[in-house]
Amino acid sequence: MRVKLLVALVMTCTLSTATALSQDKGAPQSEQAVRDSIKEDGKRLLLSGDTDGFDELANQYRSTRERSPAGIWKLSLLYNCVTSLGIIDPLDSQWERLEAMADRWLAEKPTSVAAVVIAARLRVQHAWAYRGDGYAGSVKSNAWGPYGGLVESARAVCKYSFSKRVTLSGG
Repeated sequence: MRVKLLVALVMTCTLSTATALSQDKGAPQSEQAVRDSIKEDGKRLLLSGDTDGFDELANQYRSTRERSPAGIWKLSLLYNCVTSLGIIDPLDSQWERLEAMADRWLAEKPTSVAAVVIAARLRVQHAWAYRGDGYAGSVKSNAWGPYGGLVESARAVCKYSFSKRVTLSGG
């Protein structure tokens, strides 16, 4: 009986110590936790229209060259937040609102690398909402027009940025 009690006590102490250590602010985050956190930060900034905040975070990741525990650039994870906006319907008014926000961002800060990347990625993500993720043969024929138009629009955003001499260094 004493042995069982001792084993239970040791296991309880071990579990409570492990829990306390995992909740320690200084403890390293898991790869997934880092990815989710960055994705949520980017999503929150975009959905709230805080382009200055997004630019600031992107510039921080660019200048510090921060990486996730697995070595992925945090900047690329931030830019990939566009894929997690949760907008599935290609006719959802959120697309129009977000693309208009990105266009204003580009107009106000034409040399912002983040503005260019997000404006283009929003259009590509919107195009894929029209296309769907099935094989090409499963795509509805009326989806190809909007898909192609949005992909071309994303290309035009990148071409526009090149004409403004936006570089990866941001200048």
